[in-house]
Amino acid sequence: MAQPTLPDFSARQLEAVLDVGEYGSFIAAAARLRISQPALTRTIKRIETALGVRLFERSTRHVQITPAGREFAAVAERMLNDLRITVRSSARSPRNSAAGWRLPASCRWRAEPCRSCSRPIAPTGPASRSMSRKACMAAYWKRCAAASPI
Repeated sequence: MAQPTLPDFSARQLEAVLDVGEYGSFIAAAARLRISQPALTRTIKRIETALGVRLFERSTRHVQITPAGREFAAVAERMLNDLRITVRSSARSPRNSAAGWRLPASCRWRAEPCRSCSRPIAPTGPASRSMSRKACMAAYWKRCAAASPI
């Protein structure tokens, strides 16, 4: 039996739903999110389309959350809270300290922070002249992804 695909919502999209529900206004929620009102409207419409339900009843004068919207907002709030807790706890984990994250000793390149976890990375060791930058970064990101708690 084929499993239905899950919608791919970002934390920003979930915050958009929560803010529109809380403020009862697209303009106020857009100001809080620091985006334009039309961009917020498009975001909410995409979420509603992906879910197949209306989250908000709109008129020219007011915005009211629907029962389905209330239910989705409660789930979105739990998901965002869980994400915040996970981010905080993983940032405090001793195995995620910058000292524990180095590129292979054979790497000759100084590199920017990791794209996936923002940990600082730098080559170490006397043999740091033989590995290409691409191979070096690939090895680091592979190690970083394998050790990531998320």
